[in-house]
Amino acid sequence: MELINLVRAAIFCAMAIAVGYSLMMVPNIELITVTIFLSGLTLNALWGALVGFIAMGIYSGLNPLGSGLGFPPLFFAQLMSMSLCGVIGGFLKPFLVTNRYNISRLVLLGLSGFVVTLIYDVLTLISYPIFSGLGVVG
Repeated sequence: MELINLVRAAIFCAMAIAVGYSLMMVPNIELITVTIFLSGLTLNALWGALVGFIAMGIYSGLNPLGSGLGFPPLFFAQLMSMSLCGVIGGFLKPFLVTNRYNISRLVLLGLSGFVVTLIYDVLTLISYPIFSGLGVVG
C-alpha cells in the first residue's frame, strides 16, 4: 500500500462527504455517486470500493436528516452499492481514460452511469421488503 493512494482515497472520501452534505437540501441533485465513481476511475477498483464504503458509511450514518443506522438493511445496501460503484469505475478505467474521446466512449460513460444508478436503486429499494419478511414479490 502506497501512502499517496491512501491520501488520495482520503481526499476522495472527504470530497464525497462534503458534496453530499452541501447538496443535501437541493432536491434531485446528488454527486456522491459521481465522486465515488471517479475515485475508482482515478485510483483502481479496490480503492474505489474502499472510498465508496467509507464515504457512504460516514454520510449515511451521520446524516442529520435521518441516520441510516436506524435501519441496518438499508444502510448495508447503501454501503454495498456505493462500493460497487467504485469497483465499476475501476473496471472501466482502461476504456474511459484516454486522450481521444468519441461517441462510443461517451455512450459507455452514460450507460455506466445508468447501470450504477440502477444497481443502487434496486439494492436500496428491495432492502426493506426482504428484511421485513415480505420477500422480493411483496
